[in-house]
Amino acid sequence: MQQGQGYGFPFDRPLLALARRAQEVHAHLKSLKTLPPGEPWRENLPFHHLDLDLHDLVADRALANTLDRMETYIQPFEQLRQTLHIAPANAPEGLNHSGEAVDMKALEQQVQQFVAQVRARPDYASTPVFQKMVEQIEHYGQKLFAAPLVVSTPQGPRTIQPQRTNNIMERFFRDLKRDARRKTGAQALGRTLRTMLADTPLVKNLQNPGYLKILLNGQPNLEALFAQIEPATVRRELQRAQQNPEKVPRALKRFIASLRTSIPIKNFVEKIRSNRISGS
Repeated sequence: MQQGQGYGFPFDRPLLALARRAQEVHAHLKSLKTLPPGEPWRENLPFHHLDLDLHDLVADRALANTLDRMETYIQPFEQLRQTLHIAPANAPEGLNHSGEAVDMKALEQQVQQFVAQVRARPDYASTPVFQKMVEQIEHYGQKLFAAPLVVSTPQGPRTIQPQRTNNIMERFFRDLKRDARRKTGAQALGRTLRTMLADTPLVKNLQNPGYLKILLNGQPNLEALFAQIEPATVRRELQRAQQNPEKVPRALKRFIASLRTSIPIKNFVEKIRSNRISGS
């Protein structure tokens, strides 16, 4: 599904488009199921099957209410995104857009106007989601509209605008997840993240030429830099990493603590072992 251009609300908007299309298809099936005179009934069988497949979805009142509520939320969400100049809808980068350059004072005024419009909505008092959104904007207002920082560099003063959202971290995590799935084929990344060394994500910085230049410190490439590392240092760091065992999930800890005896664990291990032997 390409609907939503990757933006989502926050992430399930393609499912909204899919559900609406299913409702639209179901509405057309009534006329499609009507056969012209003389047509064999088997020609119409696929439409009857599709009608049965879509009936439960269309008849689900709770789902219909959820879809209506989502469409109500989408309009202010789109307006807020435009007001913050984040991930514009017409940008091909989607969520990977770095944000538009805008004066912070002008941005603050636009957001204040947006908050006033939301407060003026007739359904504001009866919609906790809108109230929570306004509360979050006002709570983090100082960080949203932080003034740029001026730092000294060898090339002279440079202005850096603090990030108004965690978009950079989310983009980094999406890249990390995409790379891991491409290598392993696994959808879940919990085990990968738990067993990953703490500094592994810093490897992504090697794609930044400025960072790489600082890291090399005059060396021509990474091979030459690694050649300067003492083997004893590597062994010491590996031993230190092995001293930090993988954390046991909290839910598993509670389950183990609730066991009166170790027999269930023993049976579980024996079952795994027998499955491996029979599978081999």
